[in-house]
Amino acid sequence: MAEFVDQFTRVVDQLSRSGGGRVEFADQPMPEGANPVRASVTVIVDKASKFVALKVRPRVHCDSAGEEVRQWLHHTECRFPNSAVACSWVTANLLTLYAQPASSVGHGVSGQAYSNDSLTDVDAVEALRSRTEDQVIHLKAEDVTRELGREVFGQDHVLPSLAERIVRHLARRSPRRPCTLWFAGTTGVGKTKSAEVLPKVIKCLMPEGRGYATTRLDMSEYGEAHRRSQLLGAPQGYVGHGEGAQLTDALAANPRHIVLFDEIEKAHPTVLQTLMNAMDAGRLSTSARNASGTREINCCQSVFIFTSNLENESLVDEATRQDAFDDPAQIDQLCRRGLHSAGIAPELIGRIGAFLLFKPLSERAMAHVVALAVRNLGEEYGVRIEYIDPAVVAAILDQTSSHCFGARPYEYAADSLLGGIFAEAATRDTRMPFRIIAGDPPRCIPVNNCAGLLSEGDGKEGIA
Repeated sequence: MAEFVDQFTRVVDQLSRSGGGRVEFADQPMPEGANPVRASVTVIVDKASKFVALKVRPRVHCDSAGEEVRQWLHHTECRFPNSAVACSWVTANLLTLYAQPASSVGHGVSGQAYSNDSLTDVDAVEALRSRTEDQVIHLKAEDVTRELGREVFGQDHVLPSLAERIVRHLARRSPRRPCTLWFAGTTGVGKTKSAEVLPKVIKCLMPEGRGYATTRLDMSEYGEAHRRSQLLGAPQGYVGHGEGAQLTDALAANPRHIVLFDEIEKAHPTVLQTLMNAMDAGRLSTSARNASGTREINCCQSVFIFTSNLENESLVDEATRQDAFDDPAQIDQLCRRGLHSAGIAPELIGRIGAFLLFKPLSERAMAHVVALAVRNLGEEYGVRIEYIDPAVVAAILDQTSSHCFGARPYEYAADSLLGGIFAEAATRDTRMPFRIIAGDPPRCIPVNNCAGLLSEGDGKEGIA
């Protein structure tokens, strides 16, 4: 059974009570006979209209599925007016589809009854789950660094320190508080990307263990004191009681969580006080009782990552002047002094375990980022990219003259230059990989049609 099907009803209910949001299930198995065999599935609950969307990426072909499922996999999205309709559709279509192989085993067998107890050892299942939940994750820092470097470019000085901190925290059987990190650096250099990639890296290196989830909280939405209830839930007798809370619901669902607090300086001091208590004691008090009957949520196994736009440029300039990027102790002192002078509460700064300062991206790192952005853009259209002409990457880099905004403008430039040819390529047989060849405009050509083009003698090496 695919994870997103198994947890769909619970996730939709949780998002609805939290006022909307999205949960992505990465690398999910598709039904038997599908191509590709795995894809990412995202569940979205709209905050305003409460509609539910189910997205799949990349586009999937599956002749064995029913018409409605085939249409969803082909068009990559289906929408439902509310959660009840969405859950009914998933139960009627996907639950039965994924259950087909198991049910087909019994074809031709009649007159024999089976009890649930004879199917599996339930006591053993509970023991295995308990062991997985309490499992200590032992990883090597160099392995984490290597896997992070596959998606985060140009930050070779930061990734080993980040990996070392994460590995040490995961190895603790009974941590007293969450791991707290502060990511500093200019916009678009990989701070958010690093936080988002971490759970995937942990799952990749230890697939048999219970994985880490990730939640991103935009702290500009918590600039007022009453917004605290959106994180922890409203007290009994107040409006919103029992409707859920973004932070506590996420941690209750999976205590092993990587939480990104983006632009923390924009949060109200009351919200900051709540977070400081969690960072110090490793517990969050909630308005509702949890499964164990208490009003506390243990967040000691979590990782809290904070980002801020305060003093980022001056910190980078000072670190460059002192050639301090490779000296973690010096970076720590620079960040603490700079953030204190910028008005960040000393109590918050004192609870941060480590400060990591991200460099501006080099030209080579930008080229890697653009190549990855092009590949991801192709996947959005259901087009698998095997080769990118270096001239195409250079053309995208040339479209944006300033590097002060980081990698994001290049992603938009890639869409502007290549979106049209990807849309046209998506009408062909997308089961075949494509290559992007330079031209005016560039061309997206199936691999089996590229032999002549690639042997014309230019000898250029592409980006794959």
